[in-house]
Amino acid sequence: MLVYAEVKATALGLPEFTPFVQIVDGEMQTVSGYSEFIQARFKPERAASGDARLCHASGQAHPDVRELSIANRYSLNSMFVKTTLHYAPLFNKTDFDKNYQVSDAAQVLLERGSKLLLDSYKVRIAGIDHLLLPKLLSSDVTPVESKLPRLNRKADLLFQFQKKLTAAVDQLEEEDPDIYWITFLGFESDGNFFKTINLIEDVSQTYFSQLLRAFQRLDQEWAQAPELPWEQVMGPLGFNLFTVYGLVPVRKDKEKRNAALLLFGVALVTGQRITVRASAVAGH
Repeated sequence: MLVYAEVKATALGLPEFTPFVQIVDGEMQTVSGYSEFIQARFKPERAASGDARLCHASGQAHPDVRELSIANRYSLNSMFVKTTLHYAPLFNKTDFDKNYQVSDAAQVLLERGSKLLLDSYKVRIAGIDHLLLPKLLSSDVTPVESKLPRLNRKADLLFQFQKKLTAAVDQLEEEDPDIYWITFLGFESDGNFFKTINLIEDVSQTYFSQLLRAFQRLDQEWAQAPELPWEQVMGPLGFNLFTVYGLVPVRKDKEKRNAALLLFGVALVTGQRITVRASAVAGH
């Protein structure tokens, strides 16, 4: 059985269905105009090479730049919307392509980056899901994936339900000299939308590491204080911001106001002191 394809394109001089591969003098040759037909039929329109446009993601000019188009709704990039105009009240609804234009390659990387963060680098802070977004030096060419695991471990130790550590604090938590700032992006999503609901921005990695070590040392000191039933209170758990979160009272008439989240944000960004008394924890 012989199976072959035919093409019909009047504009290309093929008014009748014609096999796109023909045998001429014993050799297989594609019919004239076939390549142009495939290009026009299956490849999206692209700007001419002389009409390269700026990709807002990479900062470089490319001929394949067009409006960002996101199919997956559970994605960081889905915060770009144009159907719900109250999210962009100052935008001309016909100019979204000018303000959110990226190259094909940049869009692929944006989607891969979003999936990596959502799958592997998510931490709950005061009951809210947050993503870890490190900021590196512009001259750093090391893949960010190699730096995220250590940072993710630190975030877990500071914010998550943790058992007591057996390793020495200084030995466990060394700073990554290439990460200078950390942003925690709080979000809400049901799989059909993606919305930012909190932003703890530009946290110094040095201060972040110092805060983690301070909690761990305090845990060790209070465990050795004879006047405190620390082991009885904490059990196998380690002392961190997750424990503090459990101490922040929530008034019934202000259940939607996350006081702990506001407190942590101020402390992480400004370095403002959080006073936690051992007696308060023990009483709790």
